[in-house]
Amino acid sequence: MSVLHLNPTNPRPVPTDNAHFMGRLRRTLEARLLSNRSLTVLGANRVVSDIAAQCGLSDHDFCLFEIELHGRPLCLVCVPQDAWGCQELMERFAEVRIAAGAMGHTVLLFPEALVRSAKLSRDRQAFVDNNKTGISDIDRTTVLEVLLQDGTATLGQLAGMLRHADPIGAILTLALCGAVDIGLDAVVTPAARARCLSQLH
Repeated sequence: MSVLHLNPTNPRPVPTDNAHFMGRLRRTLEARLLSNRSLTVLGANRVVSDIAAQCGLSDHDFCLFEIELHGRPLCLVCVPQDAWGCQELMERFAEVRIAAGAMGHTVLLFPEALVRSAKLSRDRQAFVDNNKTGISDIDRTTVLEVLLQDGTATLGQLAGMLRHADPIGAILTLALCGAVDIGLDAVVTPAARARCLSQLH
């Protein structure tokens, strides 16, 4: 069960302040990253962590890894799914990204759902259950790797890389989770481009 963290600067609870929960998420993300030979995991980034603390976020509100991708340093910040859906918290994470960028640190925000299966809202979970569009760890890793390396890909390109029986449905599920953005308010075609949603924050 998730334990709520009460931030002294904000009476509203910050979800998933749970060392065990975050520890499992951290290990899962690290395993995904280590399986990708095109990047190097460098460890923590204290500058970004300190900025997050100044924005009222604790170490148990997210997990963070500094990586090197094609010779370029990149700080990955994975946000628990319940926090990803909270506008107030995402405004704080956006502040972290902007402040870190001003200090020369590139931060990529992405939700737990891009790393592993996460709890969704009732209507979105019903879509996943009714359409049997659960996504395997292998397919999640594939999408994560593509977006890390290229930043974007077409829906058709991603679908061709997945082992899922319904790859388009799987990617639409990730879009419903907030893991990727493919513009669901427009006509979705194989040429539609998917990207990390953090670019919108």
